[in-house]
Amino acid sequence: FASFRGYKRFAENLANLQPFIKDSYVKLIDFKEEEGEEAESSSGRSSFSVNTRYMVRLTLGLPWTPTLAWVWGVRFEFSEETGRVARHVESW
Repeated sequence: FASFRGYKRFAENLANLQPFIKDSYVKLIDFKEEEGEEAESSSGRSSFSVNTRYMVRLTLGLPWTPTLAWVWGVRFEFSEETGRVARHVESW
């Protein structure tokens, strides 16, 4: 997988997949808020974070209609200064 930055690139990547996805399902399976020391990021900037896990299932529009399923983890680290997401980390 190649990494990328920014919403615009994310939206472009998602649009490129759209013709291949015939059905999708996403379910939140875990949501955990962390504050203080337990929320420390690798950069040391965040004192609040949210960890989520989702079950994702996609059916692809190929002749044999394969279904892919996986757990997708996302960690959101928030800036103390702005209160906005400062870092977004995904795990597959």
